[in-house]
Parts: sequence; C-alpha cells; structure tokens
Amino acid sequence: TLGRRMGPGVVADVYHDLGVGEAFGVGGGWPGKVGPIEGPGDGTDLGISDAILMGMGQGPVTWTPLHAANAYAALARGGAWIDPKLIDDGTPALASRMLEFDPAAVSQALEGLRLSVNDPGGTGCTIRFGSGRERIFNTPGVDLWGKTGTAQAPDLRFDPDGDGPEPPRVVRSGDHAWFVLLAGPKGEGPRYAIAVLIEYGGGGGRVAGPVANQIVHALIDEGYLPGAASVASGEAP
Repeated sequence: TLGRRMGPGVVADVYHDLGVGEAFGVGGGWPGKVGPIEGPGDGTDLGISDAILMGMGQGPVTWTPLHAANAYAALARGGAWIDPKLIDDGTPALASRMLEFDPAAVSQALEGLRLSVNDPGGTGCTIRFGSGRERIFNTPGVDLWGKTGTAQAPDLRFDPDGDGPEPPRVVRSGDHAWFVLLAGPKGEGPRYAIAVLIEYGGGGGRVAGPVANQIVHALIDEGYLPGAASVASGEAP
C-alpha cells in the first residue's frame, strides 16, 4: 500500500503538513492528533501497521471537520495553505505557506475525487434506495470532487449512577460517517470545501453524502454557486 511505501515518518509528516496537530484558533481548540502524542512528531512512535492504516485514513489519527475541509482546500489550491477564519471580514486571504505538492499528483488526486462522486462505481456517487440506486448529488450546475469516509469509533458508554461497578451501558455504537467535498461552478474548478461528520451515523456515502448535497443546494440558494437555471441561461455566477 501507499502507506507502507511511505512509512510512518513520512505519513505523519504529511498529516502535520495538512494541519493535523494544529489548533486553528477559531474556537473549540481541539488540534487533532497523530499517533499517541498530540501536535507535531516524527512518527518514531508509530509502526508500519500504523502507517498502512493511516494511509487510508484509519489508525491513530484524529481530526476535526475543519481540519478535513482546510486540507481539501489546500489540495484544490495546489498546495497553497491559508489559515481558516471563522468569519470572513472581506480581507483578501493570503497563503501563509506553500506545501510541496507535485502538480501532477494534485491533478491525479482531483481526478480521483471527481470520479468518486461522478462515476457510477464511485463510493460517493450513488446509494441504494428501494430496489435500485439513486445519485447522491443532484446539482447539475455545479462540479463536484469528494470522498466518503467510514471511521471506526469506540462505543459511547454511560454510567447512569456513576458509582459502578456495573459496566456502563452502551448508548451509541457504530461508525462515524464522513463526507468531504469540493464544489465549484461548472467548468471553473473548486471554490468551496465542505466537510460533514455524522457521529455514529454509519456509512459515509449513505448518511453524510445526502447532508453534503443539501449544503451544496444551500450554497446555490444563497447565490454562492450557480443553479442549473442560471447555467442554462448563461448568467454569471
């Protein structure tokens, strides 16, 4: 696998380059985590099995939806990293650093994300509905790139009286559902990054995907993206 070929040190470096382990300063304060320690590390406390799992988004990695959206935004910019802000005050956003992304690799990654939500074989393209399958996204005036995620999660337990010794009862279990998406006007490239996390929701495409679709529709309704009607009439977005 790619994670095995890269090794734990390089995989950890890539995650750190994408902001995992860094608190963005927009509230909440959770910096994410790579390995047993928080913040930047060299991966020496990780093994090859960790690298394999981390290469596909599993293993000892935690991040927030903001981390995910900002990482995808950096990919869409070809490696230009812009620190996220909670509220856009109109000040032009300037890249604080450039990640060393190979342009050919960026192009290939974006093509894979495009196929994921547009090719019938992509995990982000269709979901089973009734006796057939339905497309997750129905936004004809918008180009999309995205990836589903289904993250293993520990059971959420609760001890109602707090005194033990009876085992706390499981109140929620299952996988976390993720969908991270890039969206832009038809033919113009990505303009917005969207990250959806449904805790204990199940499959990413089936559960988080329709939520991402509704967010794209909200962007259309609010005028941030063109709808099918404006594209057909030739109106500027």
